[in-house]
Amino acid sequence: MIRRGITSDVEPILAMGIRVHAKSPERHIKIDSNHCRTLILGMMLGRSTVVLVSVDDSGKLNGFMLGLVESIFYNPRKKYATDLMTAGKWTVKAQLLKAFVRWAEEKKVSRILMGESMGYRRDSGMYEKAGFRRVGGLFDRQGEAHEHQLPVNFEKATLDALEEFSKLNGE
Repeated sequence: MIRRGITSDVEPILAMGIRVHAKSPERHIKIDSNHCRTLILGMMLGRSTVVLVSVDDSGKLNGFMLGLVESIFYNPRKKYATDLMTAGKWTVKAQLLKAFVRWAEEKKVSRILMGESMGYRRDSGMYEKAGFRRVGGLFDRQGEAHEHQLPVNFEKATLDALEEFSKLNGE
């Protein structure tokens, strides 16, 4: 059965996510469990985010999907939906995908974008069977530390850039 995630699902989602992460190309990046818990809870409460779970007949979690709706960068009135992470057996993922598509359509998105960023190429067949088509791809470049580090003053630089952009646009 597919349903919306509830607070008692946080720990099982985290445990399954850790197992999936350990098998992924991203496994060298340390997981911050507290950050993940906060993210999952926040997504359960958000209006433009969703946590979908699959549970077996006994109520045990056997899959999940974290998804969100965001504005397309060149038109804030147009929205797209994407997943942050999906876990479970292939058949469970297919059920989660169907539920996610329904949720995204209710949000009136203009696009639904799904990816293979965790390195699970076998999911592409599931996406194609669900009516998706491959468009482009992801390119990854990892530095020596294998983690992308933002400069210490990134937040200030971002605010400065936004202020400059607003001036140029007469805002």
